[in-house]
Amino acid sequence: WGARGAVVWRISALQLMDNLNQANRAVVEAHVEKYCQSQGVKEVTAEVVFRSSPPEDKWLEVPKVAELECHAGPVTALQFSPFFRKILLSASTDGSVKVFDVLQARPIHVFCPPVPSLSQSALSGACWAPCRRLVFAVAAQRGGAWVYDLMQTTHQPVVSLPLGTNPGGVGSIQYNRASRSGQSAIAVGESSSSGRVWVVRLPHKLSQPEGGREEERAASTIFRQTEASN
Repeated sequence: WGARGAVVWRISALQLMDNLNQANRAVVEAHVEKYCQSQGVKEVTAEVVFRSSPPEDKWLEVPKVAELECHAGPVTALQFSPFFRKILLSASTDGSVKVFDVLQARPIHVFCPPVPSLSQSALSGACWAPCRRLVFAVAAQRGGAWVYDLMQTTHQPVVSLPLGTNPGGVGSIQYNRASRSGQSAIAVGESSSSGRVWVVRLPHKLSQPEGGREEERAASTIFRQTEASN
């Protein structure tokens, strides 16, 4: 706890103040202490802070919104990179996968998986690999799933996932973390009434961090930023 003038601030109240920027915190603290003086309150708790009804424009900070370049159809998947907090992966029924730095409106890269025809291009999912900075998987609504490894190439997927005989559309796709043996897997769920689920074990090369600092440097080049800047 801490003492501020004639009142004592308890931990629960100080934790609330820690969520505010310096300017807003000073205004809210002054407001709360004035309230305490008028009400004869000697200790400031979280409950007292709320009861004092701080000015909304200082207490409830307005979230910042950044609008990114649109897809040409509904967005079906969004996931932030587990390694770079500003890097966002998106997929859409327009058949494209985009990689954004969320501080820029335009995507860093745009990918179009190799579907058989334009009518089969709608995508249903996309997800980052939890063990590799530059690997992600993509699934198509009408069938098909692929893995991209930007360390190897930024032009095409490096693996087309085998989904058995007569696979229907794919409704979902998800990575797991690498096992103790160093192998990771991808689960793919069918969107048709048969409701099949496939678990595909990936090659070691796509499961383990490749090249250490080399992969970090490649990611910095591809994403135009360093890990430290995140």
